[in-house]
Amino acid sequence: MRQLKTTYKFLFFDLDHTLWDYTSNSEETLRELYEKYGLAQVGNFCTDTFCQTFDKVNRQLWSLNEAGALGRDELRRQRFVRVLEALGNTSVPEWVSEGLDRDYMSICPAKGGLLPYAREVLEHCHKRFPMYVLTNGFRDVQDIKLEAAGINHFFDGIFTAEDAGVSKPNTFFFEYVLRKVGAKPQECLMVGDNLKADIIGAASAGIDSVYYNPYRRKYNVPVQRDIHCLSELLTML
Repeated sequence: MRQLKTTYKFLFFDLDHTLWDYTSNSEETLRELYEKYGLAQVGNFCTDTFCQTFDKVNRQLWSLNEAGALGRDELRRQRFVRVLEALGNTSVPEWVSEGLDRDYMSICPAKGGLLPYAREVLEHCHKRFPMYVLTNGFRDVQDIKLEAAGINHFFDGIFTAEDAGVSKPNTFFFEYVLRKVGAKPQECLMVGDNLKADIIGAASAGIDSVYYNPYRRKYNVPVQRDIHCLSELLTML
């Protein structure tokens, strides 16, 4: 596995779970929705169980999407239906799951929580590198997230799976970004938390990468560098 370079010309960042604190922002939203929709009366589950079940179902559906087995519209249509079914509620009216999805997509992106040292890293890097967000997230909410977190001014652009027509880790996603930016693979560094989508995907396009691994997950694929805190980037870049 090749070593990281000492200098790069472009920085690519994943957003959710890498800079934007998806876990905390999502959980806060789900707790609000639990109260708004009176879910305590719908079934025998508490807010913690609701949040945990959503996280599990959501990860499963996004994995299917990244594999090309589930469309994005279908992901949204199924997400809360599957969550409620997993919680033992198969007769909840359709308007409830539709309302949960609509409100989740409205409320959650407007949360501004960032992961530790995300802002410091962006402040450190933005005057030295053109920086871009590369995400599989829904296109219509990415600007909202960046603005809510107060970090939109750090980035020169956002590239989503909807823009590229394919999701990370598909090589074509990264090649699309390189063409749009006017960069060569060897000039770029990708930072992300998803081993498959961000790290393996970047490698397939010849792009160096840093694996943000705060939970110190075990892995058995080649990784050029893993970090456990974003602050480590301050001494690397």
